[in-house]
Amino acid sequence: QETMPALLLWPNPTNGILNVNGATVVGVSDVLGRRAQLPTVRAKSPGISTMDLSGLPTGVYLVELEQDGARRVERVVKR
Repeated sequence: QETMPALLLWPNPTNGILNVNGATVVGVSDVLGRRAQLPTVRAKSPGISTMDLSGLPTGVYLVELEQDGARRVERVVKR
């Protein structure tokens, strides 16, 4: 199994805009596993994207990320 390099999601908790370093966002779901509509992701600079979670209700979300064929899930708190 491949090991995914360190990823950064910030700020966490977030008020809406989340920065993603070095990965592609594959999906977003709540802690009960219900899929949320994939938020808009925009390139900010090489290797860094921003994701707009402002349309989602306050809560805890699981962001599924992919990098070089490896997948990882990160917990994010949306205020």
